This record gives sequence, structure tokens and C-alpha cells, in this order.
Amino acid sequence: MHPDAAARLSLHDLRVAARRLDAGLELLRRRDVSHLRHACRALLRPIGPLRDRALLIAWLRRQGARDAADRLRLRISNDPQLRDRALRAWRRDFDRLGRELDGARWRRRHGDLLWRRALDRLEQRRQEAAAQPNARRLHRWRIAAKRARYLGEWLQRPRRELRRLATLQRQLGALHDLELRRRALRPGDLPAEVIARIEQRHAAMRRRALVLAARRRRN
Repeated sequence: MHPDAAARLSLHDLRVAARRLDAGLELLRRRDVSHLRHACRALLRPIGPLRDRALLIAWLRRQGARDAADRLRLRISNDPQLRDRALRAWRRDFDRLGRELDGARWRRRHGDLLWRRALDRLEQRRQEAAAQPNARRLHRWRIAAKRARYLGEWLQRPRRELRRLATLQRQLGALHDLELRRRALRPGDLPAEVIARIEQRHAAMRRRALVLAARRRRN
């Protein structure tokens, strides 16, 4: 496996694990949650930018924009210990979080209430995106779908509900990633015909997102 591919997988897996853990912390008793969730989210801070850059470099190379990929890679390589520092911080915070979880008290009986709140938050974000479908609101809708999905996994909700949330998260995530990539491009990075295809794809993905936003929640 190419080192860049291995890095993308490891960073992605770390971030997904931390987000799933963060969602599961909602099942803790209220007095135990605040500092634990703060510690969990601290795990995500150094990983997110590295993962996004690794994905962007791979995408630029696939599009033939090697100069742009090398430019971004050079920016990262100016600090060769960046990833190592991030992973060391992740392991340190994860160990601390694990020790604190040993004394935490769970509130599984409140799962139905938490699930309803997650769905209500998801519906609120959908309505906001439908009313004003800008990148920020679509991104917040995606985050709500992700959080509901991960909480649903902890609560062992029916597979059809989890599949629906996973599909929504994936579609909105693809749109979000493409918007980040478009913003990273500079004039001349790609041929005009490639840019045109990217813009067509972005328009099609945005239309699909707006169709989804116009649908009411199914209970």
C-alpha cells in the first residue's frame, strides 16, 4: 500500500472512532459527560486537518493536478513531525479518557429520549438547509446526520434507520468534500475541461442535496 493511502486510512479510522465515542458519551449521566466529551473532542482537533489534506492531495493527483498536489504536500512536509505529534496527542488523550470512563455511570434507560432529540436536531438542520441552502447549513445538516447515526449504532436502532442516515451522511459528505476541493484549486491547476466536469458534478450533487432537504422527516 502506498504510504499516502495508509496515512489516509489511519487518520480516517482514528477520526471515525473518536466521533463514535463522542456520540456514545451522550449515554453517560449528565454530571459525567461534560469533561469527558471535551477530552474526546480534543482527540479530533489535530487529526481532522491532516485527514482532509491527505484526501485532497490524493484527489488532486487523480485529477492530474500534480503541481497543486506537490504544493500542498510541500506545505505539510515543512513540519515533518506534524502527523507524529497529532498521533501522540491522540494516544495520550485516549488513554486519559479510558481511565476516566472506568468510573463513569451509564444512563442507557434514557436512550429513547436521546434518540428523539437527535432526530429532532436532524430535522431542524434539514429545515434550515431547505430554507437557506448554503454550504454552512448543509454542513451542519451533515454533522447532525452523522451524530444521529453514531448514536443509533450505540442504541442498536433498526438497520433500515441506520442505513438511511448513513446514505444521507455519505451524500452530504461527498458534496462537502467537493466544495473543499473546489476552494483549494488555483487558476491553472487543472485544464478547463476538467474544471467544467467538476462544476457539473458539483451542481448535480447540490441539486440532489436540495431534493433531500425538501423531504419531510419520516418517523
